[in-house]
Amino acid sequence: MNLDEETPASPPLRRPGQFGILTLMLLSMAIAAWVAAFQLPQQCRQARVELDALRRLTNADEQEPWRRLSAIPFTGRNITGFLWAVYLPPQASYRIAWTTARSPDSGGAFVSMESAPISAGEHEIAIRYFFEDDHWVAQTRIDDQVSFEQQLPADWNLQLGSFDLMKNRGGVEQPANQACVLHDEIYYTPDETRSNRPSTKNSNTGLRVWLEPIEQ
Repeated sequence: MNLDEETPASPPLRRPGQFGILTLMLLSMAIAAWVAAFQLPQQCRQARVELDALRRLTNADEQEPWRRLSAIPFTGRNITGFLWAVYLPPQASYRIAWTTARSPDSGGAFVSMESAPISAGEHEIAIRYFFEDDHWVAQTRIDDQVSFEQQLPADWNLQLGSFDLMKNRGGVEQPANQACVLHDEIYYTPDETRSNRPSTKNSNTGLRVWLEPIEQ
């Protein structure tokens, strides 16, 4: 019987620059933590700067309402058509535009037919259309002066109803650099695919009036 104890094998020697998997994982985690600790404060500082700038702009508009465009509708028995009290702030230039037709080449969207500059300050804008003899007359008046007027054929509005696209009938207050729609409707026409029921599917007429800033 051999009573001599066997000598355990010694672990293999590592070569210079050779690391175990656990060491590499710990090293990667340490580098990731260091990068995050370095970049996160910078990102937070940038976010705070942008948020502060946005708050200053918002507070300026809220504390200085004369910097915002506003449009309030008038209602009453003696008012014909649609009448708006409009305020245009002085820090921008504006124009008023209108159209009575929809473009079939643009998926039925309205196209601008006429526009005119409008000064900053307070205005009354009236939008009317009425049937006279054998045609329609559409008007847009600013401070009781005709800005746009157009005679339109009888089939411009078949009086089958209309689809109102307006979302601010109760009035609007908004930043001065955005367009403000005062009137937006499409007139129904008979739809042959639905037993001539009134529809806007094939309609190419309507009335849209809006204000918009002019780029300097």
